[in-house]
Amino acid sequence: MFGNFEFADRVAIQFAMIDKRCREDLRKKRIPNERDYVSRLTTRLSDFYYDNNLLSVEAQTSLGSIEQKLGVDGIIIFRIGNQIKIGIFEAKWPRTLKKNYPWDKCTEDGFSHFSSQIIRQRKWHTDLAIWEMFFNEANNGFESPPFDAFGSSCVWNNNAYDFAHSEKLIFKKWETQNLKKLLKSSRQNFYTIIYDIISCSAGRIYNVKANDSTLSLTSRTDDSSTLNVPIPTENMKNEQITDRVQSFLLDNNLNNYLFVNLSK
Repeated sequence: MFGNFEFADRVAIQFAMIDKRCREDLRKKRIPNERDYVSRLTTRLSDFYYDNNLLSVEAQTSLGSIEQKLGVDGIIIFRIGNQIKIGIFEAKWPRTLKKNYPWDKCTEDGFSHFSSQIIRQRKWHTDLAIWEMFFNEANNGFESPPFDAFGSSCVWNNNAYDFAHSEKLIFKKWETQNLKKLLKSSRQNFYTIIYDIISCSAGRIYNVKANDSTLSLTSRTDDSSTLNVPIPTENMKNEQITDRVQSFLLDNNLNNYLFVNLSK
């Protein structure tokens, strides 16, 4: 069913509605940081589908806070039948209500931290759907455009990468004025990100067998970069799934994992 536009619309609407609820929580100061936003977003998605007996979902968050090898916070795996699609994303909260808030920084080697994350993500740009996700604590409609009116503002990695180079932001930290300029030309919202993945406008389809518990990937642009993504199966016990997901998160310095089985 990947490639079905009506189905993609239904899934994307639900993801967007939950993102909108998380934005409201951020506005009301119920969420303290980016990581908690992502955790609440994936937990709410998991709870929604579990409560409605529609989908099989596993969501996990790793312990600790360490520099990501992939330059992203989280990974979302979609399964339909024996096909898999994967998205990875980096989350930022630029504090739109605080003028000149320093949400980026330069590292010891002089690189913009955010630009270095965008560059690290490029190893997987021909294999996975990759986007940057910016949270907003303002009221609905605040400075929209360029910000999304109701939820998060998103940008595909390809657009962020090109912008970072054209604006010479590799060795200079990003500021909110740079973000606004990028959003004016390349803004997506969470709905369009998920819609494009499910409808096959973004990301690559991987074929798996019914009982495969791991999807082993090698980057097509860097054969030294590999990912062994855990895939929950029906015959796995919950503790097995939890252990395998936690190991995957820690091995790859990731904070969040969400698996959604859309087969039902």
